[in-house]
Amino acid sequence: MLSKSQNEQPPRLKGKIISGSYFDFFRNQLEFLTNCAREHGDIVSFRFFHLPIFLIGHPDMIEEVFAKNSANFRKAKTVRMPSQRMLFGNSLLVSEGEDWLRQRRATQPAFHQNYLSDYARLIVDTTLDHIGDWKDGDVHIISDDLVDLTFKLASRAFFGIDGVWEKEIIRGLINLNKSIFSTQNRLFWFLDNFLPTPKHLRLDEQFEKWIN
Repeated sequence: MLSKSQNEQPPRLKGKIISGSYFDFFRNQLEFLTNCAREHGDIVSFRFFHLPIFLIGHPDMIEEVFAKNSANFRKAKTVRMPSQRMLFGNSLLVSEGEDWLRQRRATQPAFHQNYLSDYARLIVDTTLDHIGDWKDGDVHIISDDLVDLTFKLASRAFFGIDGVWEKEIIRGLINLNKSIFSTQNRLFWFLDNFLPTPKHLRLDEQFEKWIN
């Protein structure tokens, strides 16, 4: 069943008295999300401190939120804070309403089925090139490799460049942004977003390097 009556509420995780499920989530995100889907099905609610969260897992529900009924939903406040706005601007990731619709329509032709086979070849070739110098016994941080590979794919597919220099600048910006993002629901989250804290100043410095 993909819908609930007005009087029926989704399952709710109990969590801790003050923090809710915040620390459980960040202790092991993949395990937390997997257990939610396995134990509670298509939708489950919990909270991060005071913030209510609804996790949906069924494709039809996801389509309802992001496509069919998107006008009734807002992007998370976390992506509308100053540090995120600095990094993402008013791009498709964070825009809403008419701005989002205009950008979505502008990018949609790039994902036409006629281009998919070309993208598939590009993905295979770029991935083989990326792992070409890996050797037995090498140790890799898979999250870093996936970021690098994703950036290579996006650079080649959308801009026709390798973007080696840009990758390092963007990696620095993303890492700084993640360090600020990870403190959400704490006092540091607001300080780093609105005051010239060391993290905020480093983010400004990295951003200036990128745009210049």
